[in-house]
Amino acid sequence: MKTTNFQHLGRRHLPLVDRIGEDLGRVGRLEWGDEMLVNKDRLTALRDEIGAEGFDEVVSLFLQESAEVVERLGAQVPGGLSPEDLHFLKGSALTLGFDDLADLCRRSEIGPQAHPSALRDLWEQSCAAYQAA
Repeated sequence: MKTTNFQHLGRRHLPLVDRIGEDLGRVGRLEWGDEMLVNKDRLTALRDEIGAEGFDEVVSLFLQESAEVVERLGAQVPGGLSPEDLHFLKGSALTLGFDDLADLCRRSEIGPQAHPSALRDLWEQSCAAYQAA
């Protein structure tokens, strides 16, 4: 199983699995505490859309690019988040089935913004749930 290391971002070591197990469709969503973080049906659909060979590359790219955005968001003050970064993170989250993160980004785009640390924490929890898949 290949992993990507985001230690270079200055946060705690956060390995992300670039490959989901063959039992991807077994459970619809992964739970983290009381939250539902990863929509595995969306990941299955993505794999079906682009094929198994391209899936790993696409997921890895989205994770790397979203990690960079999360790092930028973490340096912002509450209420000062870039609309472009929020929109990008929302799109990446929807692509990867990180539905709760996408919803938090959407709500931050149209109303009061979430605290940057809340976005970062939910992103990290979603990545951890993805890794556990």
